[in-house]
Amino acid sequence: GDIERISKDIKDAIGDRDLILTLRTSAEGGEENGDRFDYFSVIEGIIEAEVADYVDVELERDIEKLYALTDICKNKKTKIIGSYHDFKSMPSYEFIINELKKAGDAGCEYGKLACMARSYEDSERLLAATGDFYKDNPDFKIATMAMGASGYVTRLYGGMYGSRITFATLGRASAPGQRSADEVINVFERLYSDPGHIILIGFMGTGKTTVSKKISDLYDMPEIDTDSLIEEKTGKKISRIF
Repeated sequence: GDIERISKDIKDAIGDRDLILTLRTSAEGGEENGDRFDYFSVIEGIIEAEVADYVDVELERDIEKLYALTDICKNKKTKIIGSYHDFKSMPSYEFIINELKKAGDAGCEYGKLACMARSYEDSERLLAATGDFYKDNPDFKIATMAMGASGYVTRLYGGMYGSRITFATLGRASAPGQRSADEVINVFERLYSDPGHIILIGFMGTGKTTVSKKISDLYDMPEIDTDSLIEEKTGKKISRIF
């Protein structure tokens, strides 16, 4: 009905760019308006009408219905992003790996995971699991991100670990920790094209060393840790200098 018609209008307007549709109910952090729809019926209608390139489906709702939808997708241009959301915490490394694997086993085109980071360690765990899963499954598309103030690094640098999609905002954020589209584009143009010199600054424990090592590996660039450089030049430990 209206959803398919509006989706077609949007797709016509954006041309060759991919369109991702998401029916996000209050259970997944959306607004109550989404609760008035029959979740799987609407998604099946979107797939049948082929009015989008991708449609987001929650992995934990009904795995049998998810398998049925991916079966329909085999002869349709619309593909499924199998997603998992946790707005309260970051799951274990093993859970992240298993959830991405579940999306692949179900026949989804993408596996997506977005969870709340309460600390920078949470973000590092997500990135580590993303990188390891991608290393073992390079042909399966994944998208991972951490929500919250401690998770912003995953939205900007996740691509270095194998995540193919990030989400940005043009106005009011739809999830905690989303960055503006201008900021994301600025970082991406510098980081994923011709990086030149990249200087990482930030507070202790924010992941500078972790990210710099990834950049060094990705672009075969020399890495200089300023702490190590200062210790070498002064002959003193950083802790002693402080």
